[in-house]
Amino acid sequence: MNNQLPKDWKWMKIGEVAEVNPKIPNREDISDDLQVQFLPMKLVEALTGNIHLTETR
Repeated sequence: MNNQLPKDWKWMKIGEVAEVNPKIPNREDISDDLQVQFLPMKLVEALTGNIHLTETR
């Protein structure tokens, strides 16, 4: 595995740049019937990182 980054990039922990599994405020106010987009890892292309937002739950 190549651990070199492009010039001016730096390693960071994921939690420093994104919120992982954020809590939903006022969850009780959201209907159980509400359809939302869902992004399982199988819909993220491994090589390109492209995502396919085709799944709802």
